[in-house]
Amino acid sequence: MRSVAVLLIALFMAFATPCHAEKPIEVYLLQSPENAGEGHNSRLLELALSKTGKPYKVIIDTADASQLRRIEHVKESNDNYVMTMGASPEHEKDMLAVHVPVLLGIGSGHRVMLTNKRTAAKLASVSTLEELKDFTFVQGLGWSDVEILQAAGLDVTEVYKGELAYRMIDANRVDLFPRGLFEAYSEYAIRKDKYKNLMVEERILLTYPFAFFFYVNKDNQRLHDDILHGMKAAYASGELQDIITTNPTFSQSLDEAHLENRVRMDLPAINISPETLDAIKRFPFVPGKPLGAPPAGS
Repeated sequence: MRSVAVLLIALFMAFATPCHAEKPIEVYLLQSPENAGEGHNSRLLELALSKTGKPYKVIIDTADASQLRRIEHVKESNDNYVMTMGASPEHEKDMLAVHVPVLLGIGSGHRVMLTNKRTAAKLASVSTLEELKDFTFVQGLGWSDVEILQAAGLDVTEVYKGELAYRMIDANRVDLFPRGLFEAYSEYAIRKDKYKNLMVEERILLTYPFAFFFYVNKDNQRLHDDILHGMKAAYASGELQDIITTNPTFSQSLDEAHLENRVRMDLPAINISPETLDAIKRFPFVPGKPLGAPPAGS
């Protein structure tokens, strides 16, 4: 009887004691206001952290600050701040990079080009990088692409304001404006009524090793390791690529680009770390992967 009484008391105490959910671990994803609405990075970070089994909660911070200011915030804060940024040895030295590309290299390392109707006609017979050197390119001042394009022997003009590039293309002052695969079509759609001569070039695909990563404070090893664990798990399950291919903007760009029909021109790697090159090779985008299926060979 005594054992029964003890059991009843234990059960009473269990039900009488209030249940407290585990306190969430808040993670702040720093994004510019213009990029926050697209939602890819926040969905991917939430997916990665869900793989850890810990009560992480992602909070989007859209403070209107420059990229340099966001970098300083991650470097200086003791809180769980995360930001997404292009790979560079400098960033990887100052912060901890999660070396699984958030776009698997396809959106960042693949460039289609905005051009004008006159230049498009001239490009119809171009099939080599050497032939492309006869054309002029435009990029924003200080953009990472400038060094890459120039190192490949291409003639690049830099403009202090990005909008000037579209204007110059439309006015036939320059020939080509390389844009990320997931940027070109949306930028064209926004500006096609304003710049009647603007179009997306349909034949050529520029590629070079490049990736965007999640970054955290150099001392926040735990958060880095948890995101890395989750990103690897999401890639192995196929969910990481599924997030890309089911994104309406991304999927439309992939449909319109017809990558399989383009003349691919590979540019050499410039200012890129061995860790980034390894990540691009280990976590590729796999064309034709069915939704819900893991990448072949993973």
